[in-house]
Amino acid sequence: MNNSPNQSTRVLKNALNIPTSVTPQEPRQKSMETQTEPYLESELEQHNTIETPLHIDVMFPGSLTAIFYMNTNNGYTYFEDGTKVESVENRLVVFPSYFSHAGATCTDEQRRVVININYITDAENSIWKKIKTKHDIEYENEWARLCGDY
Repeated sequence: MNNSPNQSTRVLKNALNIPTSVTPQEPRQKSMETQTEPYLESELEQHNTIETPLHIDVMFPGSLTAIFYMNTNNGYTYFEDGTKVESVENRLVVFPSYFSHAGATCTDEQRRVVININYITDAENSIWKKIKTKHDIEYENEWARLCGDY
């Protein structure tokens, strides 16, 4: 396969659904589902924050979720217990993956960008040792009993 820069760019643009050849004279089409023009400040203020439903990422002993916030905005991550983590650029929050959590949209920026990483630690992981509870230990023991050494 030829991996020239032009071909790689074309593949990436196609994967992102970006037209590969747009001339400045070509009119931009607006979809009813997607806003292609930047929001005006007054439009942003009219939008309400939407809290997505609570969910659990992974139910595996020792699994952690890390959320990395790419931009600062008034959106947030919230947890079942009422804890809120504001979206602040370069912030990283780590928690057990079985914690119910969800995101809330922002109204002061066009988009809220986060990177969500779920990973499984080993039993000796220092973060996992600090945050695991009695429930986690019982769950680990039950998992080991049912599945053997995980």
